[in-house]
Amino acid sequence: MAKAETKKARELKSTRVAGLSLTQSLQFKLGLLFLLMLMLLAGGAYLASRTLVHDKLLDENFRYEQQSGLRLTAEIRALIADAQALTGTLANLAADSELRLEQLHDIGPNLLKNRPSASLITSLGIWPEPSQLAGATERSSLYWMRDQDGSMRARGDYNDGRSAPYYRERWYTPARFLSLGRGLWTDRRLEPLVNRYVLTYVMPIHQDGSFAGVATVSLDASALNARFGTIAAQTAGYALLLDGGQRLIGASPAALTALGNNAPPGTTLASLAKSVPAY
Repeated sequence: MAKAETKKARELKSTRVAGLSLTQSLQFKLGLLFLLMLMLLAGGAYLASRTLVHDKLLDENFRYEQQSGLRLTAEIRALIADAQALTGTLANLAADSELRLEQLHDIGPNLLKNRPSASLITSLGIWPEPSQLAGATERSSLYWMRDQDGSMRARGDYNDGRSAPYYRERWYTPARFLSLGRGLWTDRRLEPLVNRYVLTYVMPIHQDGSFAGVATVSLDASALNARFGTIAAQTAGYALLLDGGQRLIGASPAALTALGNNAPPGTTLASLAKSVPAY
């Protein structure tokens, strides 16, 4: 009797095992778990690789834009430094007690030869204090201005007694308080003789320890804007060139496209912020 029951139990167990569905088997569950883990690992690897590639591209793009910005800054600084060095040369020549002003009459155009900033320079001048320097009178400036054909010509307009004295001009007065060898840039200003906007570097002329006049070099604001745009075209980022009064002198092509008609030369940053919400 017991033997018969044991045999019957074995047959029942065998029947139950044989009757398990595929989804209930241990082998299936292990295989499903393995597949799930494989999918998770693959997904994690994909996300990780995508993040790494994205971060690398961002990093490379940032370095490229940074280098482009540094190149742009370096080129503009080189042009500015060249104009400042030329102003210093004019001041030193004017301060030479062995030279009379009439001996310097033709020196201006000669000093522009082979200079990096020559194409941007619209005028240069030596402006003595009244009756100071050798050969100076009440008004005895030496002023050279670029004419319509691009040549530098001597002009005597500021020595005309019917005009306001040049030594009372706004760009002249600050030079009285500058130490020897120091200079300053004016804000973007209008040159009345040619109705052209310029930026002028002003440096004092000292002779025997005393203030004796001013030397100037002026850059054409439009030409500087064009040069800045050409250099800045190498970068996709926004770049703005401002004067000391935070007025716009130039902008990169990308910035001009974004700002549209809201950023003509002379626009201040404050007004730009009001007219362009994105700014």
